[in-house]
Formats: sequence, structure tokens, C-alpha cells
Amino acid sequence: YQTVQDQITWLPDDAGIWTPENIESVRNFGVESSVSQTIAVADNASMDVAARHTLTYSRNRTDDTSSSNHPLRYVPRHVLNIDASFTWTFLRFGLSGRYVGRRYLTTDASEWVAAYTVISGNVSGRVLTEFGSLDMGIFVDNVSDVDYQVMSGFPMPPRNARIQLSLTIQ
Repeated sequence: YQTVQDQITWLPDDAGIWTPENIESVRNFGVESSVSQTIAVADNASMDVAARHTLTYSRNRTDDTSSSNHPLRYVPRHVLNIDASFTWTFLRFGLSGRYVGRRYLTTDASEWVAAYTVISGNVSGRVLTEFGSLDMGIFVDNVSDVDYQVMSGFPMPPRNARIQLSLTIQ
């Protein structure tokens, strides 16, 4: 729980330019929770799972405005991250998901950016050499090709992939 006087919040104006805005009084409630577990499947294999959740309740408490007791703009109520990976010898297979609840665009909470869930996956490996290590990976973001926006009017990329190669010399 937190009460803030004169909170400066950066928000996009009508032209899309980020400008500071003073909110006279803000009340914040929130809970962050996480859980993780590593499970040894065999001598050279393991599985890791983790989940993190953030619950945020932020309200404008300025008494003499039309936005009094409405949620703050662009602050989602829920954010949930879930990660799972399986490691076998030098290979790692990973999958992660992220849910972000709707974010209000207007001070009276009449318009919002829709909630979204995005899933990403990867396969990576590490090979040890006489010079050091070679890390290789294929990463796919937005596996389910979801149309979503973090900020209103700015769509995020569709499904995309990247290949990563890193050499560490020791």
C-alpha cells in the first residue's frame, strides 16, 4: 500500500509525444508473487518452471477532478509470466508466456488497450571448445502470431524468429 502526493507520470499526448503529467494524489495497492521449481529428470536432464504474477491497483485520488478514483492510465491490473525449460546435456528447450491485462487510455476508464497473451519459444545449446564456449540458439517470439499493442496505436511485431551465435574465448 502506498499513497503518493504529486506523482509525475509520463504519458503520450494527442500527438503521441510523451509529456509529464502531475497527478496530485495517487493510491497504489499491489502484490507480487512468484514460484519456481527445478526438477532433476535424469543425471544429465532437468526441467525448470517458474511463474510470476503482479497485481496492481493504482487509483487517482485527486478529489476535484473527473478522473478521481479511476485507474491510472497504462497501468495493467494483472501481469503474469510463466516460463518452462527442459535442459538435456548441452541442449535447452524453452517456452514462455506473458499475459498483460488491459490498460486504460482515458482518465475516466472508458477506453482501453486490450489485454494480450504472447508465447515465445527457443532451442539453444552450448558447445565447449578448447578456446572457450560456443552458444547457439533459435528464438521465436509471438509464436501464436497474436495482434497486440503495448501502447495504443503501436502494433507489436507478428511472429518473428532470430538466430543467435555467441563465441566466448577464455
